[in-house]
Amino acid sequence: MLIRLPCVPRKSTFQCLFWQCSLQNLTVAAGWFGIVLSILLLLGSVASLLNWLTLYPQGNSPLLVAIFGFASLLVHCFLVIGARNENPLLMLPYLLFTLAAFAVVAGFMVYVLMRSYIVDDPVISMSLTAAAAISAAVTYNVWTGIYSHYRELEDRLKAPSEFQLRNLGFEKESESDMSDSHLPLSKECSFNMTAASSPVSL
Repeated sequence: MLIRLPCVPRKSTFQCLFWQCSLQNLTVAAGWFGIVLSILLLLGSVASLLNWLTLYPQGNSPLLVAIFGFASLLVHCFLVIGARNENPLLMLPYLLFTLAAFAVVAGFMVYVLMRSYIVDDPVISMSLTAAAAISAAVTYNVWTGIYSHYRELEDRLKAPSEFQLRNLGFEKESESDMSDSHLPLSKECSFNMTAASSPVSL
């Protein structure tokens, strides 16, 4: 296992308000949702690079956004394939990528919120804070569900090897019992058997 976080709780099913589903369905749905967002982000950045649209302020390079969108598209494609084929190794890039992206986005949101409290209206700042808190809670809930599915697949792959070890131990015990049953008989026991088998003369 390449990633193990004891502080993250593991789930058996995913539940958000009144919606409940399996961890595999959650992972596939999150993967497709991320693919759609990544494509939209990638198309918007390419359009800005070609001067078709002006989506970013002056001085912000859309090239970085395009690189981020392409990387996000790849890891979400790997996530969907790994969830469908039950391959946890393909899900690992998504977990690492989202951890790094969440750290960067969280730092940026803290900067934006601090700036909004200084410059903007307090109502706008409180609204931004509430939206950021709700987004962080939903993102963490989804990420823990995907991480739980990753750990579940890892444990499922380890189960056959442990079963084979137990089966191998059982076979060794059976071989030792069979070898003990084929030991040569003692002289006294063999004499009694030959005496019992010999005919009695009258």
